[in-house]
Amino acid sequence: MRKDLRVILLGNNIIQHYWRINKSKEWRPTSTGYGSDVDFLNFPENWRKEIINNFLKLKIRTGAFDICW
Repeated sequence: MRKDLRVILLGNNIIQHYWRINKSKEWRPTSTGYGSDVDFLNFPENWRKEIINNFLKLKIRTGAFDICW
């Protein structure tokens, strides 16, 4: 895994997101404590509705989770 997307939701809104990108050629956690870069700008808009719909199925008001493809 070279990167993952942290998504933070409140109700049916994504209020923050960021990619954590592993700069190493070897596997390591994407946590920034391991030197990963962080990208707050790029969001995969084609997944927005899917992410929100799946979050709403959990019937909770706030949450954060990581997604990797």
